[in-house]
Amino acid sequence: MHYPDNVQGNAAGKASHDLTLATKSIFNELDHSDLPVLPVHFLETLRESVPQFKEKEGDTDIYRQQDAEECWSYLVNTLSETLSSEPSDPAAQPIKKLFEIEFLKRDCYEVNGDETTAFETTYNLGCPISDDVKDLREGIKLHLNSEVEKILDNGQPAHYKSKLAINKLPCYLVIKFGRICTEGGEQRKIKDEVPYPLELNVLEFCSDELKQKIRSCQQGLIGAENAGGTSLDGHVMSSTADMCTDGSSPTSLYDLVALVTHDGDTPNSGHYVAWVKQEGGYWTDYDDAFATEHKEEDVLNLCGGGDGPMAYMCLYKARMQCNDAAMPREREI
Repeated sequence: MHYPDNVQGNAAGKASHDLTLATKSIFNELDHSDLPVLPVHFLETLRESVPQFKEKEGDTDIYRQQDAEECWSYLVNTLSETLSSEPSDPAAQPIKKLFEIEFLKRDCYEVNGDETTAFETTYNLGCPISDDVKDLREGIKLHLNSEVEKILDNGQPAHYKSKLAINKLPCYLVIKFGRICTEGGEQRKIKDEVPYPLELNVLEFCSDELKQKIRSCQQGLIGAENAGGTSLDGHVMSSTADMCTDGSSPTSLYDLVALVTHDGDTPNSGHYVAWVKQEGGYWTDYDDAFATEHKEEDVLNLCGGGDGPMAYMCLYKARMQCNDAAMPREREI
């Protein structure tokens, strides 16, 4: 999607507009330069947009460490605002297409079984961490099922069981590990081991309606293959290809393509590092000015269970079912 330097007609303020331009500029630099790119302008613009990110350590000139997930969420929400020129047109909302998850929420009143339904949207899927959570799937289940208390019209409290089901899948699924808890007014990092897969199937977390759509599409492709048509593999594009922009829908399968690790005891201290999957299956960690290659098993070992860097956020990319094998390339914002 093209984003001109001087935008008219949307509700974005100057700070949001400037941050969008700075994001556009740094991606253009990364696309066209063979040299290391210093994100100085982007960081300056981000700090001007969010006063919290301008905080410094005491009387020093050293900027205070900030939570990577808070930074990510602010940037995605800003781009969602500035790049949504026509709210009624899905094609004019690229950030929502890329990252937004829609949930069907059902609240069931335990006393009489009354049920209410509503739709909610978010840009990431939580994975809380507790003694009962042994891996990512169990964490997602815990996130999607909870007990809540509501106040009735008569002023009395009522206990509800709340269940979320994914009703619309994004192209990119962001997983946020709940590694931070607050004890005695202080934040503490939970370092428990939570394994995560290279391939994630989220079908069991989807609404009945979405499950039916996914299964119907899969059966249709299998039927075409059995009749001598194009193979199923030809229709389900791997995560290493560019996303389809027309005639496509996400399957329930996702491949891990990036993650952010954190090494430290609190989200506002320590060190964050980005890890990105490369063509050929190897991975690269980007640690400030240094880039180091890794094998897949190195990435899976970042699941926690001790000191050192561990996964804080995971980015999964959907495998797409496409009616047309041609996959347009569209990167510019």
